[in-house]
Amino acid sequence: MSISKYVAPAVLTLTLLVSASVFPLPAYAQQDTITSDQQSALSQVPLVVIRYNQPKVFYQRQLYNAVSRAVAIKPDVVFQVVSFVPVTNDSERDEAAALRAKQQTATLLKDMASMGIPPERIRVTRETAKDTRLHEVYIYVD
Repeated sequence: MSISKYVAPAVLTLTLLVSASVFPLPAYAQQDTITSDQQSALSQVPLVVIRYNQPKVFYQRQLYNAVSRAVAIKPDVVFQVVSFVPVTNDSERDEAAALRAKQQTATLLKDMASMGIPPERIRVTRETAKDTRLHEVYIYVD
């Protein structure tokens, strides 16, 4: 039984409430063509999507609410954190974006740990995305 179908309606509402910082779908989801990695990530409904579209993104309260709800429904829930890092043809810009994404993801993982989620229940993957200009993180539940 998948927790996603129980949490998804609340998550969609939650993501819509966060205005400029958290969106239910990334920019490339609006494109006609996406990579197979992006399609795979989009095949599930994410618990939370964080879009780093400003220097400081205030996602902690919404993340806490979503994570708490998921844990309340399934105490042994495992979180899949997928970091989509933008890539261009400019290696210097790509390196800076990758470093920034790594730091932002590390902060997110610390925030999840401070919420009581043990590291063994968080899986982290990093994907590159040519069709987005911003770092985006999808959090799924397994």
